[in-house]
Amino acid sequence: EDGYPAQLRYQKYEQHPIEFVQQNQINAAEEFNMQTYAHCFGSHLPLQLTIERTLVASSRRQPGQRNHNLGLEVLMNKLNTIDFEDYLSTNNPFNEKQNPHEAFNKE
Repeated sequence: EDGYPAQLRYQKYEQHPIEFVQQNQINAAEEFNMQTYAHCFGSHLPLQLTIERTLVASSRRQPGQRNHNLGLEVLMNKLNTIDFEDYLSTNNPFNEKQNPHEAFNKE
């Protein structure tokens, strides 16, 4: 043990190259879709979609509860896909349970 809390200890490792390629592919596909929408429907549609996604993604649950982001999945048309997060949880097991009042006071 190097003296760091477990959460910080695992953050210093690099991302796997395949994970990096997959993330870039998702970002490139979204950017291509937004450009296509802008050419077909005008520049207001990508802006409107981005604002909607930002608003839906900003809603959170109480500390200690999983945030599912179902609304964001609906807006991004990802309901019918099975991603890594669907069958292997991405919750960090090193997060300690917090009292909701303490978490609210931190913000």
